[in-house]
Amino acid sequence: MNPVVEEYLAQKKAQAEQVESEKLKREEAAKNEYRRKVIRAAGLLEDKEQEVDRDRYNYYDTHDRRIEKDEEGNDHYFIVIPQPIDVSDEEFAEIEKTFSAEELEPFRKHLSDEETDRPRSWAAGFCTGIAWLLFIGGFIVAIISAMAENVLTNNETFSFSVFLSTYAVYLIAGCFALC
Repeated sequence: MNPVVEEYLAQKKAQAEQVESEKLKREEAAKNEYRRKVIRAAGLLEDKEQEVDRDRYNYYDTHDRRIEKDEEGNDHYFIVIPQPIDVSDEEFAEIEKTFSAEELEPFRKHLSDEETDRPRSWAAGFCTGIAWLLFIGGFIVAIISAMAENVLTNNETFSFSVFLSTYAVYLIAGCFALC
């Protein structure tokens, strides 16, 4: 086999494996999030102490928090946060059975990529089209206006100041259309 083709196929295979690996990681994270939410909804929590930064320490106004100093005099902040308990797959299946399908539905929203696969609304598509029209049309108008000033002044140079000031207006208008 040609070495260039072989290298290309190996590169494409590596890219496909990386995409598949990232997809599996996302799916696993979504399942763990679902599992955590179901266990939390069931009220199966245990208090776990964890080290946090100062801002998060100040955010939690509980009696279960403490500050420790290390040998160098640096402060370490600890708080106790209720966390879902660790359960086996069999135990989780039993916990899941205690909920109705309607109760579980809000927790399942992360299991699929519905939000990323959802088609855009017609308004979003329309605004995006207007934005691109402003970007491209503004570029053309800016070139024409920069050349038109040169025709009026009988000068054969391109006026970048007129081009930039005209195109800046169209860029800003296009950005507002995207918002």
